[in-house]
Amino acid sequence: MTDGEKIKTIRKALSLTQEAFGEPLGITKGHISDVEKNKKNFSKSALELLKVRFAISDNWWETGEGEMFAEPTGQEAKTAYPNLDKYPELKLVVQEVIEKYKGLNLEGRLDLSRKILQDAKEAILKQEGEKGK
Repeated sequence: MTDGEKIKTIRKALSLTQEAFGEPLGITKGHISDVEKNKKNFSKSALELLKVRFAISDNWWETGEGEMFAEPTGQEAKTAYPNLDKYPELKLVVQEVIEKYKGLNLEGRLDLSRKILQDAKEAILKQEGEKGK
């Protein structure tokens, strides 16, 4: 299966339009269309974002076998943030967020992910604005 076919398979499994699929990745509908038709490719960073954003199993992406969607675990907090052990209170919060995320259905996960991305974008813009002062 080509990367374009994988992208389309993921998008269809999520019941998303090309526009809705591309939005949280910062990718246009046209680019998604071109990727699905194997006319263009995602950058390495876009592929990584896609895998994280939609919880795509590395095994499925590489082999096409097994479950398409990976289940998040508490171990992911440690892997993603190896220095988290230095901050026990924050570690507990991150683990709690992951556990709550696991309990959400797909739409809930997408909504939460959109909210986190929007909050992060606003925080970055605010920080950049403060640097300019």
